[in-house]
Amino acid sequence: MRPSGDVKSKMKLLVFVIAALLKASLIDAVNLDSHHQTAGFSGEKKERLEQISVFRLKCFKKGFKFEKFDVTTEDGYILTLFRIPGLLNEEPSEEAKPPVLFQHGINLSAVSWIHHSPEVAPAFVAARAGYDVWLTNHRGNLFSQEHTTLVPGKDDKKYWNFSFQEMADYDLPAIIELI
Repeated sequence: MRPSGDVKSKMKLLVFVIAALLKASLIDAVNLDSHHQTAGFSGEKKERLEQISVFRLKCFKKGFKFEKFDVTTEDGYILTLFRIPGLLNEEPSEEAKPPVLFQHGINLSAVSWIHHSPEVAPAFVAARAGYDVWLTNHRGNLFSQEHTTLVPGKDDKKYWNFSFQEMADYDLPAIIELI
């Protein structure tokens, strides 16, 4: 015996409510993780960690997986990369996805690639199309302000003494090696 239309609609509503609760639980877990990660930090370091959590939350809310990686360049800059390996509900696969690298413009960050609806944001479109999406954050932007020996705000003259040439000579090779 098949369920009646009324029972079907109640079942659909129940499934929708369960899905909404699961999504809310995931978002709460991300928010709790964000608070835990920023506890004990202040200033720019705390802001950077909070922005990473906001980025992660945007990915999760829009249905995408998120991973964060740090890579150290040959000249000591520590760059933060974001990876969107696919959809949250995507089945694991043995087959490797082709990687695609998105590089932000001047005075921008990886946020540039997700700052729109998931139907048109380039990083989400590529992830949905089956690519392993990598988003860079070059030295000096909000997400990549660490160094192995220099401290921004303390060693400003040395820390900020770089150009696009160093980004090409050091950042890009370190990023490509990681990917």
